[in-house]
Amino acid sequence: MASRSSGQVALRALPLWFWWVSVAVFALAPVMLLLTSGHRSAAFLTLVSLGYAVGLGRKLQQRSAEREQAAHVAQGTVPSWSLLKVEAVELVEDDWPGLVRVRLVDANGRAATFVDKIPIFFEEFTSATALPAPGHVRCWVVDSTRDGTGRKLVVSTVMDGVTSEDGRDEFHVRPDQVEAPHGVWDRS
Repeated sequence: MASRSSGQVALRALPLWFWWVSVAVFALAPVMLLLTSGHRSAAFLTLVSLGYAVGLGRKLQQRSAEREQAAHVAQGTVPSWSLLKVEAVELVEDDWPGLVRVRLVDANGRAATFVDKIPIFFEEFTSATALPAPGHVRCWVVDSTRDGTGRKLVVSTVMDGVTSEDGRDEFHVRPDQVEAPHGVWDRS
């Protein structure tokens, strides 16, 4: 049983180019045989079937990887992205995609401001939007700490390249300032 699972791990570790070479060598041989014997329509149908099978195989591999990732996220073994609450304080530029200045007040009361494209912080935001307006920036929850004032989360906004105007991308925030779609950071 152990050798079987180690064999499965070895198969997963094979590079993608190996699979393409295998397809070229073993699957194209019948196509070449059909072409040399004059069965062009059968060779064409075989190629179409082969292309469909390769595409279907890739889609199945992608779905399997997504399920595996989701299982790790649900177990809390892989960090999941979260949404850090911010508020818009100024529309800097209205032309598409637009620039907006948002503010974050961290758990220590220290304010940080960010200027970036509107879609980084908002799904819908126009020049008619009343300010201040609540928004979000994607983040990773890097750590969770406790001190005399309670629990704090350490978050990083580096995943979308968002840094504050003073150059920071890591912040200590209260748990209520973070929305976690997968709930991973909420484990004690």
